[in-house]
Amino acid sequence: MSNNAHELSNRLLNALDNNYNVVDMHTVNEIISVLERINITKELLETTRLGKHVNELRRKTTDPTLARRAKVLVKRWRDLVIPSVASPGHTGTMIN
Repeated sequence: MSNNAHELSNRLLNALDNNYNVVDMHTVNEIISVLERINITKELLETTRLGKHVNELRRKTTDPTLARRAKVLVKRWRDLVIPSVASPGHTGTMIN
C-alpha cells in the first residue's frame, strides 16, 4: 500500500497547481474516490502528507461537492491520528 499511497499523493499534486487549485478535476475526483475506499495508516499519512494536500485542496476548491468529500476524508484521518479522548470527568465507573 505504501507505494500506492505515495503514487496517489504524487498524482494528486500533479492534478493541482502550486496554490492547490485544481487543474485536472477528473484526476482529483478519481484520487479522492480511491482515498475514500482505502484504509491508510498514520505513518503513510505522515510520509505522504496526503492530509495536508487534501485539506489545502478542500480550502481552495470552488466545487462544494469536492470540498465536502475532502472534509470528510480529513476528519476521518484526524480521528485516526488523534483518537477521541473520554470526557475529563469520566473515569469509566458508574456511581449510583
